[in-house]
Amino acid sequence: MGQGLAFVYRHRTLAPLALSTHVWFLANSAAMTVFALYALRYLGISPALYGVVLACAGVGGLAGALTAPWIARSLGEGSTVLLGRTLMPLAWTAVILVPDASAGSVLALAGAKTLYGLAMGVEDPAEAGFQQSVTPRGMLGRMNSTMRTANRGCGAAGAVLGGAAAGALGLQETLWITVAVFVVAALIIVFSPLRGARTARHAPL
Repeated sequence: MGQGLAFVYRHRTLAPLALSTHVWFLANSAAMTVFALYALRYLGISPALYGVVLACAGVGGLAGALTAPWIARSLGEGSTVLLGRTLMPLAWTAVILVPDASAGSVLALAGAKTLYGLAMGVEDPAEAGFQQSVTPRGMLGRMNSTMRTANRGCGAAGAVLGGAAAGALGLQETLWITVAVFVVAALIIVFSPLRGARTARHAPL
């Protein structure tokens, strides 16, 4: 465990990637915890339409995953992750700006969740591929266990904090806070060596 922690958090590019991802998990878990109540109670959409809206995130995720290799070859893995992290607060901002449960608003909400899925579909393969490429074979298990344990811990904390904030501040106010936290996750990459980083396989000739 100590070796995994030391390797990840002392690494030039893995450390900012890990910190950004931890912050992302915190924000995403809080946002998704609040979103059910926001859509069903605050906006008042039906459970059936709520399921359709969630399914749109899956459609966006598939589209993002299919285009991720091309984007990574064009931009590099670091910038591809940054692209996904930048789209995420835009998607949640669009969610917050949906005014009601009218047909047009539900379509806008579905579009926002499609963008949400697209962001994840684009960044996840680039992130995983980059992690694997810069980690020596003998450290892969320790690197992955370090990343996954910390990410899931942040996810659990985000769900609790999101619920507490929603009860204390309100649903919409809590979602605005998660947007700010998503922005922090993107800024960590902007001001780090990870921005523009490429794996050897995708380095320009």
